[in-house]
Amino acid sequence: MKAAIWTVAGLLAAVGVAWNCGPFLPVAVFSYARHPDLPRTRFLQGDLGVLRPAYAQSYLVVAYRYMSGVGLTAREREGVRDYWRDRATGRADHDETDWYRNWTDLVGRVNGGQPAPKTAETTGEAPLAYQPRLHSWVINCAEDAFKTAVRTYESRSRQFGAQSQGVRSWMVAQQKVFENCEMEDSVMPAPAEAELPEVFKQDRAYQIAAAHLYAGHAQAAIQGFKSIAADAASPWSEISAYLAVRARLRGAESEGDLAKVRDESLGILNEPKLVRIHGMTRTLLRRADVGAKRAETFREMARSLAGPNEDGSIREDLWDYTGMFDTLAGTPEAEEEDLTDWIHTFQQDTPQATLHAWARWRERKSLPWLVAALEKANSRDAGIQQLMEDARGVSPKSPAFVTVAYHRLRLSVAAGQKAQSRAELDGLLAGRPVKLPASARNLFQPLRMTVAPTLDEFFLFVARVPVLETDNMDDAEWPREAPKRLNPLIDTGGANALNEAVPLRHWATALQGQRLPGEMRKRLVLTMFARAAFASQWKELDSAASLLEGVRPDLKDLLAGVQAAHDEREKKFAAAFLLLHTPEAKTYARAGSERTAQDRRLDNYRDNWWCPDAADYQAGNFLLRDRFSEYASPEERKGPPQPRWIAPAFLSAADLQQAAEERARLRTAGSALKALGSTAVEWAKSHKEDPRVPEALALTVRAARYGCSDKDDWKVTRAAFQFLHLNFGRSEWARKTPIWVQY
Repeated sequence: MKAAIWTVAGLLAAVGVAWNCGPFLPVAVFSYARHPDLPRTRFLQGDLGVLRPAYAQSYLVVAYRYMSGVGLTAREREGVRDYWRDRATGRADHDETDWYRNWTDLVGRVNGGQPAPKTAETTGEAPLAYQPRLHSWVINCAEDAFKTAVRTYESRSRQFGAQSQGVRSWMVAQQKVFENCEMEDSVMPAPAEAELPEVFKQDRAYQIAAAHLYAGHAQAAIQGFKSIAADAASPWSEISAYLAVRARLRGAESEGDLAKVRDESLGILNEPKLVRIHGMTRTLLRRADVGAKRAETFREMARSLAGPNEDGSIREDLWDYTGMFDTLAGTPEAEEEDLTDWIHTFQQDTPQATLHAWARWRERKSLPWLVAALEKANSRDAGIQQLMEDARGVSPKSPAFVTVAYHRLRLSVAAGQKAQSRAELDGLLAGRPVKLPASARNLFQPLRMTVAPTLDEFFLFVARVPVLETDNMDDAEWPREAPKRLNPLIDTGGANALNEAVPLRHWATALQGQRLPGEMRKRLVLTMFARAAFASQWKELDSAASLLEGVRPDLKDLLAGVQAAHDEREKKFAAAFLLLHTPEAKTYARAGSERTAQDRRLDNYRDNWWCPDAADYQAGNFLLRDRFSEYASPEERKGPPQPRWIAPAFLSAADLQQAAEERARLRTAGSALKALGSTAVEWAKSHKEDPRVPEALALTVRAARYGCSDKDDWKVTRAAFQFLHLNFGRSEWARKTPIWVQY
């Protein structure tokens, strides 16, 4: 069996973080920014989608190899998968084999249902083994050890029979081997019985040496593996030559010990017959030299990862390379290697990185540097035409085609070339010439929404299905539960366009039909109602009230007051009265996940009504911090701030002016507490006889406690409370409102 994976750096990064407090608020992810689409099988095969700067370095290594024409062999793909499993992310692909579970299940069957002896399998979320001498944690019994054990048992059982003495003896010994995984009390297998076939004696020698290795008996392990390596007839001879060196590195305490590791590693690397273990041996040699030759080792790893990896070391290379990347990338020595230079530049968000990407593209004319320059390009950059010409030359068969097409079209739309972009976007969204991954589709769709020539088309592309719903404690975008069917939602770009560019008269036209999914339409109708009430758009308020009656029959009685109002002032009060009963109401189209509380119920985390300048707040979606927004990145990243939206093609100058005026009125109206409460207090002063007044004042005080307010909004709360108790002190609503609090 293959011994443990020992890493000098980055081990603790492999252990998942468990949050034990909340609140855990839902967050919709429309396009993965941290990693490729799940499962990552297509990405491993070269279907890269739209590459993102926030991808982990291992993903960018894979992307660079494909863009450079190197790609990954089947063996290399398996090595990369193993690395991801080491990092505790393998379960997201739904294609991993849990070898530790396979081993314990096997032991349970062999032992007649009895559980396997205690082990410390050290991958995934199981514990790591502690080495007191080094004050560090080590991956001791890694997944490969259990994989090799299962396969060896299966092989011996086929040859000799599962009930044979040799197989039963082998199983007893192997269980003792794994009892040493926690590096506590050592347990050694007994020597093989004299009457067993020779292969079981060879297995036993290997089991004993492995048990010493796991128990931390370095010298005994070295002697055992060297003896096996000298036996050319042993099936474990080749791997034992490597494990003897590994055991020596485990027990190294001085420079003399490390010198022996170097000498023995070079001996293996100079032996052509041992080519199958050259990759893993080269990794050991680098780890022995890592202190003295850190920069040189890092450059060597970059060269190894950038080219064909015939010796099978890609898993170990990724561990070492990513572990050293953050401390060495960006140094002059590291920039000598194109892979490191490209990843570091691609991930940086600085003017210097932009200039460097453009310089490298002009100098090398390679596909990776074209992608880096495009990702950082602004439609107003000098030289943009040549960059766009090179981008148009990228074939649909290229692994970078989707990334290049996205940025090329993003830049074209930003430059105002909307009509020219529309046909190509339609083809891509229809799967021509390539089928888009879900994340990429959700990046192209907002571009198509922006170039929509009609209102109908705009609303057709507003809704999109998230790739994941997670929570605000998860910044890694990993599924917390089994995949489930997600409903269409509005992303940041679509919400910004609706809130800031589309006037209410277009909302009214669009919401009359069935262009949007039912739940989304219901939410937007209530939003239109609230916006119209405080943007003083009375015709649109009447339209919204009529629509609301159809989608929210529970509001029928409250809507009657709006529809029966005699003038605009009464209509505004009736609308405010309705909205005080609906804490789910917003004056803005909400981006991402919906509010968790039921309609007309208060949310425990104060996701109720709206805040000052609410369209910028996007309550509850704390991770909507512009996940590589198609509107803000990279156009906003350089120079003066740019708009958070690009005006949809169907809007006229008059439409944009009308939307700006409505938005200004909503800003003046302020938070829900100010807008609703002020309306209620003003109406109460002149209409004490209105039976709705006491309830409206009480609900205003409630809104102050459970909603969002600005610094001076407490004055509205105080006014509502005082008027309620001075004029309706014996009412039911005064009794329900004994205090007010300044928030």
